[in-house]
Amino acid sequence: MKSVQFAIALLTTALHFGHPEPAADWNENDWTQYLAQKWDMEAEHRLPGGSRADLLDRVSNTIYEVDWAGKRHGNKWAEGIGQALYYAQEYGGKPGLVLLLDGDYEENYYRTLLVVRTLQKHGVEIEFRTVKVD
Repeated sequence: MKSVQFAIALLTTALHFGHPEPAADWNENDWTQYLAQKWDMEAEHRLPGGSRADLLDRVSNTIYEVDWAGKRHGNKWAEGIGQALYYAQEYGGKPGLVLLLDGDYEENYYRTLLVVRTLQKHGVEIEFRTVKVD
């Protein structure tokens, strides 16, 4: 079974890189812009087919979808996996998924394990990061 690369990025303190400190009411686009600056990536990269991927890391050749994991935003993690795979195919790079964790600890732990188990079960190799947003 192929391994899943798993990196956890917990944003407990905000570092200022010309972008305001993260706020509880930020939407996905706000987080995408913030993370692009924080991680030195390109935000909203336009693909040949006209779609836009949330983040592009040119150093690792990884293209990311940023999506919400928790119930408050519709449990979009599964949709995020599909988008990440499609963007990677369009771009010709590696797929990546950044999940924004907005629930309590147990819910976040459950969602993260669910994503990892799903990826492993189907042999999907994807760069996977989580960001705690509240």
